[in-house]
Amino acid sequence: MTNVFRLFETALGAVLFCIGITLLLMGYTSMNNTVRVMERKLGSDILYEQDYGNDKNIVPYEQIISLFLRPLEYDVSINGTVYEKASYDEERSDNMIIENANYLCRYGYDENGCIRTIFYTTYTENE
Repeated sequence: MTNVFRLFETALGAVLFCIGITLLLMGYTSMNNTVRVMERKLGSDILYEQDYGNDKNIVPYEQIISLFLRPLEYDVSINGTVYEKASYDEERSDNMIIENANYLCRYGYDENGCIRTIFYTTYTENE
């Protein structure tokens, strides 16, 4: 009789283990799908704009770096060096040399009024 209970206990443990692994994988897949949907939605819409307390559009170094950690939405020019949206590879962003400073941001528009290029130039306090 003891062997029957031991067999039953082992079988029940194996079934519960399989159910736990299945639920873990289903939860992981669900979380992954949710993250992908949120990335698509957040990447396409501007949800907020940070105000730096003046009329100039001053961008910190960290925000410049974060631009290059994902595919570019527009062509970007930093102090005259142009990074084209079509040929940019975010995996090679480690080789970029960008000065640790604040930047003044300007936008270049095409004939339809759509942003074509974002221009960043080093910002100094007396500008």
